[in-house]
Amino acid sequence: MLIYFSARATLPLMTKKNTEELTVREAAERLGAAIPTVTLMCREGRFPNARQDETPRGPIWYIPVSDLAGIEVRGRGRPPDTKAQTKAKATKKGRKKG
Repeated sequence: MLIYFSARATLPLMTKKNTEELTVREAAERLGAAIPTVTLMCREGRFPNARQDETPRGPIWYIPVSDLAGIEVRGRGRPPDTKAQTKAKATKKGRKKG
């Protein structure tokens, strides 16, 4: 005999255990970053107290609000040159080929 569970039966498993923790989506909104970026940051360990819970629908990361302090997410594209890099490029362009 097979027993089927509805999606509603799994909802209590997916609720947050602590109100001081954020899901990846909530953390992404606060940081102004994309959801895959925050997920990657969790996998890399950039949030030291983040934990991953396994659910029937897949893993969910919970990130403490305290871990978001001091995290900066840079914008899209190539990062801007530093002053030293800009100066090196200018002297390189000024050289004559010969």
